[in-house]
Amino acid sequence: MATTNASREDGEEVANERSPLLSNHDVPEVDVRVYKMRWYILVVFSLLGIYQGMVWNTFGPISSSVLAVFCPEWTDATLALYGNWGNIMYIIPVIPVMWFFVNKGLRASMVLTSSLMLIGTMLRVFPVKVSVFTVMCHICAILNGIAGIVIFSAPSAVSSAWFPPEERTTATGVAIVFNNLGNAVSFLLGPAIVPGTNGTHWHNASASLALEEVLGQESNNSCPVVPEGEAEKMEQGVAHLMYLEFGMVAACFLAILIYFPSKPKHPPSLTSAMERMEFGPGLKKICTNRNALLMTLSFSLFNGLIASWYSVMNITFEPLPLGNADDKDRIIGYIGLWAIVGNSVSAILVSRMVDSIRGRMKLTLLVLMSLGILCWIWLGLLCLRVIPFSLIQLYVSTIAASALTYSTGPIFFEFTVELVYPVPEGIVGGFLTTVYNSIGMIFLFLFYVPQIAIHPHWIPYAIMGSTVISFPLMLLVQEQYNRASLDLAI
Repeated sequence: MATTNASREDGEEVANERSPLLSNHDVPEVDVRVYKMRWYILVVFSLLGIYQGMVWNTFGPISSSVLAVFCPEWTDATLALYGNWGNIMYIIPVIPVMWFFVNKGLRASMVLTSSLMLIGTMLRVFPVKVSVFTVMCHICAILNGIAGIVIFSAPSAVSSAWFPPEERTTATGVAIVFNNLGNAVSFLLGPAIVPGTNGTHWHNASASLALEEVLGQESNNSCPVVPEGEAEKMEQGVAHLMYLEFGMVAACFLAILIYFPSKPKHPPSLTSAMERMEFGPGLKKICTNRNALLMTLSFSLFNGLIASWYSVMNITFEPLPLGNADDKDRIIGYIGLWAIVGNSVSAILVSRMVDSIRGRMKLTLLVLMSLGILCWIWLGLLCLRVIPFSLIQLYVSTIAASALTYSTGPIFFEFTVELVYPVPEGIVGGFLTTVYNSIGMIFLFLFYVPQIAIHPHWIPYAIMGSTVISFPLMLLVQEQYNRASLDLAI
């Protein structure tokens, strides 16, 4: 039987419980310890997640300024492609990046990820012509998209390697939340540095471009008239933003390079010390495991479409009586910002609750999903004007639905890990997020179908249908705790 070591060393916390084994497992003794350094690892990983989200959403919040000063080289299509690179470059190289992650470990993967982001953000700080700067921004978006594979896939691997069982879901939740916070920070930081952006604009270039193409409308190629001296201030603001993002990524890269081990000297739990399956067999197991497939489809339908919906939230709310164009931009911006805050708070609180109660992941998911589905139906009926509209209902339904949905993410990750253990956590995260991103891409590609794009009223039906379908899939999952049964004898 594996036991904990009762001694205490500098900078370490000794685990409070013994790690029991099931009787049919023959495992040598494991010296289980919990290191305070785990918080440093989580902070550095989470900061890199913030920066990855910021870089991905750099130009959206300042679109009015960059489209003005970089016209005619930059159009809505340019901004759309910057955002789409994140999805495209997540799916195309996901297999080799996941292979690298599983075989080379967390440290090598983090060095690679931060290096890609460092190179990408560095390319954007050079004082070059607009045409060259445009190419540099595309390269940065591509490299940042590849970096997102590890950022999105590794939270469970980080928590498993460094955190004890009673903190794993919380650590996974924190790591997931911080990438989402990067989007929120970009909506505050960009407009604060770059002049000419009137508040927060939730402008979806890809959807606008699609609608123009569908309706046969040609975009206006004439450039806006920018007051004398304003264009130079805007360009300087963009340059300052590029330098700031590069500096933050560079600092995080140095922190990883100096100290970011793959795992501590002694594991925080019994299963942290146990060997995982190799990449090929592990990928095959998760692809053929009925419970894992049900979990992945449920997660992707419940979360994936919603994640992409935020980028077309303005189109969904366009028919609603929110006032003039400026009022709509302001209101939708506030709703989006408060939704991100709600997402972050709820994800961490729910993750902590799951760690406290232990062994009730399916029940927790079913409760959160039920409440979330009801809120999405409420929002959908508001948007379709089936029920009387009010602004307070729009705020409450959107924020509540978003928070309930986002809070399930860490549980989906950890529960799937439990179901397919000893498949490596990185493979589980990569598999979940690949299908998740694929669902989101399919949703956004629908905007390029002429018969669909000209009737945006289908969006609430898609939201309600996707979330409702996810629920019976979760009901079919058979609850198992293959990893926790070794650590805690659930």
